[in-house]
Amino acid sequence: MVAALQKVTEEKKFVIAGTHHLIEDKRYSLNVFHEFLEEKNYVILTAKTKENDPCNIQ
Repeated sequence: MVAALQKVTEEKKFVIAGTHHLIEDKRYSLNVFHEFLEEKNYVILTAKTKENDPCNIQ
């Protein structure tokens, strides 16, 4: 987790924590949301995702 945060900081990307609370439209998966934000230089860090979800940084 620390390494991930350092990488994000070095790349000057924004970190959004707890974004799972913002996803209320069940038509979109967290994966799609993650890809959307990644394209805009955002990174999601959340512990409340599915086990194999790329957003789940441990």
